[in-house]
Amino acid sequence: MTERSGGNGAVLVFMACYDCCFVQSMPCASRQQALYDAGRCSMLRSSADVTQQGSRPKTNLGLENMAQDSHHPFETTEYLERVHWRHRVKDKELEVVPCISSWFDICGYGQALESVGWQLTKLRDRGLFDALESAYSLLGYPLISGVPPMPTERVLVINDGIARTTDLADPAYINHGAFLFYVRDLLIKHFQLQRILVDQALGLRTILAGGERCQYTPQNVTGHSILHYTGEPSEYGKGLLQQQFVYHPAEFQMNTAFAMAYTVEALGSKGEITPNRLYITDTWLKNINAVLPEPVVVDGGVIRLPWNGSAGISIAFDKRISVNTKGFTTDVLINPAIK
Repeated sequence: MTERSGGNGAVLVFMACYDCCFVQSMPCASRQQALYDAGRCSMLRSSADVTQQGSRPKTNLGLENMAQDSHHPFETTEYLERVHWRHRVKDKELEVVPCISSWFDICGYGQALESVGWQLTKLRDRGLFDALESAYSLLGYPLISGVPPMPTERVLVINDGIARTTDLADPAYINHGAFLFYVRDLLIKHFQLQRILVDQALGLRTILAGGERCQYTPQNVTGHSILHYTGEPSEYGKGLLQQQFVYHPAEFQMNTAFAMAYTVEALGSKGEITPNRLYITDTWLKNINAVLPEPVVVDGGVIRLPWNGSAGISIAFDKRISVNTKGFTTDVLINPAIK
């Protein structure tokens, strides 16, 4: 998309030609000169120019001044970041980070949506957004925060589910006590939300899993990757530059911990993953065990997270199942249901 100030004010030009494709395919070092040379490209034209000569632009537009004052998507920080990640992928230089993730899924919300014919106005009028607001109020913020490589939680809210993930990159940056408080808060939020949802004739399944995550692209695409303009952009152009068109959080780009939690939850009741229970995979315990100064103990129906030789946190479970699906196998410890 191109915006250029013409005699009648700002003009947007929606046009593509072989010149644009040529410029996009140029090596970085040659692109600036190519942009200057592509005076016939539609990106340097007003709507009057396009109307008068169709797809073949004029060349007498004061190209030197325009090139100096031109803002092109292929010269932005966003574009350079995409190039950076493309090289890292090709050179196999991506960083793989151990992490733990959780997936909180509201049970019964799909049936509620079906009952109103997938019409959100009816869902709203029946007060069914209350459950989503309650979930967001309890879980829509990080339970542990810091500056990487310290553990810092990232939260992603999607429809009736909430995903959370925390890097465990380096044990040296993990405060034992603070981390136990994080686990405690995570469990408390599960039970608090479960109580609220049960009162609304809904339910909750929460899965805790461990794995790895890897970033391989930039995290977003904004209007700076869309709009080419010269001089000062119009008000519309300024608004377009502020838009974020792609959301791709680094921590969720490829995250096997989240994928495992989501996959286990998706097994549903047929796979013994019933509502109103907390499910802890052995992968979650394994990743936690790797960063705590004392070993996690699983014995006699209790998971004990250590603190100075004793149990800092104890989590009861009354059932253990083995899940073998999608190419992975994990034991799942199931916390007793609320009576």
